[in-house]
Amino acid sequence: AEPKVLAHAKTIGSRLRERLLEWQKRFLFIGDVRGLGPMQAIELVKDRTLREPAGDLAKSLVRASYEKGLIIMTSGTHGNVVRFLMPVTIDEAVLDEGLQVLEACLVECAARLSRS
Repeated sequence: AEPKVLAHAKTIGSRLRERLLEWQKRFLFIGDVRGLGPMQAIELVKDRTLREPAGDLAKSLVRASYEKGLIIMTSGTHGNVVRFLMPVTIDEAVLDEGLQVLEACLVECAARLSRS
């Protein structure tokens, strides 16, 4: 059973990485994507060049996600890193559903930023 779990962990890690990198291209406030396998993170910044942490944006993202039924958590010295660590046994459809919710929240945050 262990080889299956390892293979699944690699699969979900790849799917997650692909989605996070796609978001990094789309949302200028995602300064970095890092991690390995199913344990990855995005760093939220006010400006990619200066890499100034965007802790308030991360808090807004956590709140918006929670309101839509998705619990995420921040980490890092400035509270601007959103960590991903789902069970390695997660069903791919459940992973995709969670990522869809989070993407909708990222879109909302981007819209709010463009208005301010």
